[in-house]
Amino acid sequence: MIDIANEHLIPVRDVPRRLPRRPNGKTVHISAVYRWIQRGVRGVRLEAIRIGGTAYTSEEALQRFGERQSQVDGTVSAAPEPTTKARRQQIERAHREVERILNPRVRLHRRRTNSVPPDCRCLPPARLPNPLHDPGRLRAIQLGIDLRDRS
Repeated sequence: MIDIANEHLIPVRDVPRRLPRRPNGKTVHISAVYRWIQRGVRGVRLEAIRIGGTAYTSEEALQRFGERQSQVDGTVSAAPEPTTKARRQQIERAHREVERILNPRVRLHRRRTNSVPPDCRCLPPARLPNPLHDPGRLRAIQLGIDLRDRS
């Protein structure tokens, strides 16, 4: 916990400038700092407080964060984070793709254009007239009139 009376506060937006550069020469991105505060890294979170509309951390909190990250004695438990909705959807899409590959079958294919790729194994959709698209035909169906009998 940050003690504002005894610790040197710095705005979170200034943290990337106070950290050493990455091996590739780039600075740590501000979104990474906010991620350290909100989700943490391997179960360790960067301490921060909000005063007014500004988020602050301290040099001492950065030091504690770095020390806890560097511990190798196993006292820091890495609790699994709950799966986000986007990740769950990505996992579901991957499962469907695996099922499609492992269980090949001929599938009906909704075409948006009239051209079908030459390697497509899909059946073309049936070209049946839809009575719902013709109000006169729909009314005839409702009344039980067979329009095919008319010549």
